[in-house]
Amino acid sequence: MKRFLRMLCLLLCTLHISSALASPAPQSLITWYQESYGSRGLPQDYLAFTAPDGVEYGFILHEGGYSISGFKKEAGEWQMQSSGQSIGDYDPGFLRRHDTKTPRPDGSLYPDDLGFDYVSSRTGATDSYHFDGQYFSVDGWADPAYKGHVMVKGLALEYYPLGSTIPEFTIVAGDEETLSNWLFERPLTPDDARQYAAFQQSAIAGRYPGYTLYSYSVSSIGRLLADTMYMKIEDGMLYIKTVGFDPIAAPAERDLIPVPLSKDVLALGEEQIIAQFQQNGEWFLSQLSPMPFDRERLSLHGSLIDFDIQENCLIALTGDADSARYLSVVSRDAEGNYQTKTTRPLPSTAYLDTFHAGEGEIQLEWNQQHCQAGYTLSSKGDWQLSWVMNSDENGSFDYGVSFYQVRLNDEQRFIGSLQGLDLWNADLEKLPKNEKELKAALDRTGWAVVHNPNPADRLHLREKADKSSPSLGKFYNGTPVQVLKKQGDWYQVRIGQSALTGWMMKKYLAEGERMDAVRPAFPDLVPRDAYYNHPDLPDSGYDLIGVYQEKQYILLSRDGEISLAPMDWFFPGNG
Repeated sequence: MKRFLRMLCLLLCTLHISSALASPAPQSLITWYQESYGSRGLPQDYLAFTAPDGVEYGFILHEGGYSISGFKKEAGEWQMQSSGQSIGDYDPGFLRRHDTKTPRPDGSLYPDDLGFDYVSSRTGATDSYHFDGQYFSVDGWADPAYKGHVMVKGLALEYYPLGSTIPEFTIVAGDEETLSNWLFERPLTPDDARQYAAFQQSAIAGRYPGYTLYSYSVSSIGRLLADTMYMKIEDGMLYIKTVGFDPIAAPAERDLIPVPLSKDVLALGEEQIIAQFQQNGEWFLSQLSPMPFDRERLSLHGSLIDFDIQENCLIALTGDADSARYLSVVSRDAEGNYQTKTTRPLPSTAYLDTFHAGEGEIQLEWNQQHCQAGYTLSSKGDWQLSWVMNSDENGSFDYGVSFYQVRLNDEQRFIGSLQGLDLWNADLEKLPKNEKELKAALDRTGWAVVHNPNPADRLHLREKADKSSPSLGKFYNGTPVQVLKKQGDWYQVRIGQSALTGWMMKKYLAEGERMDAVRPAFPDLVPRDAYYNHPDLPDSGYDLIGVYQEKQYILLSRDGEISLAPMDWFFPGNG
């Protein structure tokens, strides 16, 4: 399986290819290609190989260089083995067959021609693949970022400067899986390789004294990242630390809320508990006893059905003999005392979706997943409804919820306050399931939105009911406001839940059902990479609702908080 992952790198990793067709491929492969991809015309490039056992292989670069696919002939029919985007991203490069005469970077020769290089026509970068007896595996690469070539030898990467047959740097992966991860991302330079090696599993297992590494996974966003979880048991308490490793940034560490374990769990002994964590993760706790946590300290009742340990709380779904289910949120004060808050009875089929929920999120599902709801921890520390999904034989009805609106889709939203938003008082079975119920539950009293006749205009928020009064900001069409007072041609309004209060001209505000027809004119911008997780930006979703002194955007978060951010922090994005 691990060797297969290496083979997948051929098509899922970085690649490039040419406009001239290479060596002749069996007509049956080209026929198969044209039948399957006829609308895309002839392939950009292709190569065919016959292995020593007579098995035929083929590789096709799709027209324009957007991806490369690998095929194997089985029972007389061509079967696609793998496919993926090329690193050139529509770079019309070319495929170059290996031979037995051209020296490799270390001076050796290939024993046969069962391999090829994928060459970029833009930069000359290459990826090299050769048949290892089972697969066409990655065996090296070159890129202008490093003036030399990289060879893959076993679990090692060797870096050869141009003109030298002696490697200047060698790095060894701890195992096949780590090597597969490296081959996926292609560390181009020795420094890249050092960074990846520094957070491979074997290198970071003992990074935090007293803790045991029990979870390790990697992902890619253009570079290799590692997500890890460590645990320890001390004084009857379970401590979990999550750490994200990034080759270009310091480790991102988070300590989850410490949780006291029950006597039943502690009786297993630390060695057995650690072994279970490494094999099954923390989820095995709910299988060990009806309540693996100290129920007296945490004030939990019934049997534990599911749980989620977050940074500031333990979320526990429990049930009792009469099938009622409850959700409890356990927090901890500065003195280490626990406080528990529990919901009203939930549907008997309710479950937690811990896989999709992130920090500060609760996702519930019931009625065989036909009904779902998400709650988000607001800046004020309460759990507010953020979205609802309903589905039946007639389709689905989904909506997002904010302090000031419900949104059905990008085009349709209703301004107002949806009643019963907090987790503790909500009756999940009574959440609106269609547009009629949603409108009936929405309180629009006192709400209005900015509505300039020209959508490109922005409306001033004045300190006083006077056009010559200083401006507190200019606001785009669709900005929601709450009307506090009416005075002639002016309304005193509040924006968000903050102290941003001033006066707007009545004629540029829409009220009641007129609000539904106003299309928001908020700038469609995103933060630049350097500011994406900046602490001055709201954690939850937000809109750019206005401009202050033509230097800063005014931001309105989903829970109604107002903040400012420099305009140059934002840009249209990369598509």
